[in-house]
Amino acid sequence: MIQLFTLLQKSFLTFGAGVNDVFGSPVKPPGPSFTNPVEGISRVIITGIRLSFIVAAILVLLYLLWGAIDWIVSAGEQEKLEKARLKMTHAVLGIVILVAALVLFTVVTGDITQIIRKDSDGNWRFELPTIQTK
Repeated sequence: MIQLFTLLQKSFLTFGAGVNDVFGSPVKPPGPSFTNPVEGISRVIITGIRLSFIVAAILVLLYLLWGAIDWIVSAGEQEKLEKARLKMTHAVLGIVILVAALVLFTVVTGDITQIIRKDSDGNWRFELPTIQTK
């Protein structure tokens, strides 16, 4: 087995075939290339945060719309009107909580800990604090 391997190795070297000649040169993947791994993970984290706030806002607005439709369909029945009013009240409370969470998140991560900052282009950037050495 070892003799077969050395024979193959000598034949590749004899014929001048390198690894790139046999297998081809490496192909760079599409998309942005990151030299800093924190930059790549920061885009994933920021996208996840934005996506979660967008989904939460859409769900709250749909719940508000559901309550409004229940109000219209109730036909004046007190019990159905009360349930619709509670849905709409809870949806408005959800909007207030969502806005408060966004403000609190922005203050804590931006002003206090300075983990998330806006760059010169206006995009959010997630930056881990590092110890600077001289």
